[in-house]
Amino acid sequence: MALFTASQFAGVSYDLPDGGGAPANVNDAVTLQLSDGSNVTVCDTLGTALKLLTYMRTNSQWQVLASDDVTVVSINAVKGLVLENTILNQKLLTQYLPTYIGDQVRFVHRTSSLVLSLTDALKSVGFCHTGSLPFANNLDLRTGGAVMQLFDWNYKASPANSSEGSLLNDGAPLRYDFTNP
Repeated sequence: MALFTASQFAGVSYDLPDGGGAPANVNDAVTLQLSDGSNVTVCDTLGTALKLLTYMRTNSQWQVLASDDVTVVSINAVKGLVLENTILNQKLLTQYLPTYIGDQVRFVHRTSSLVLSLTDALKSVGFCHTGSLPFANNLDLRTGGAVMQLFDWNYKASPANSSEGSLLNDGAPLRYDFTNP
């Protein structure tokens, strides 16, 4: 069973990016493989995940504890980051604020002037990265053992390579107009 389902957001519609209609993979489930090897379905569909981002934006929440094991973080209400509540990931969220700058997900250090990629931010909190550098998308995060997943308008449950689905560097920014309610 999913931690978040469409019925929980019955009165919420997701935000549309400029020029957007419907996401290509709106029915893909957002899942997270935990460090013990088990899988958790965080959102039953991408549509539900996008509604969760809208709910978080309209209620001024940047982080939601989905369960004892899973946290969902809003990255400027444009992307969502689903993480297992490991010590390293808690340290990451304590030391860095995830943000979407231009077309890239970056992590801003809370007490110094560092702005790092996810790969570098994870390494700075003690993550032992053994895969190819840097992380580019959910396939890299999954195979690299980072116990986190990124979702956005372009999410794909099973990307075939590092250039498909939700990317940490989009190439062109996802633009939303949040000025109109």
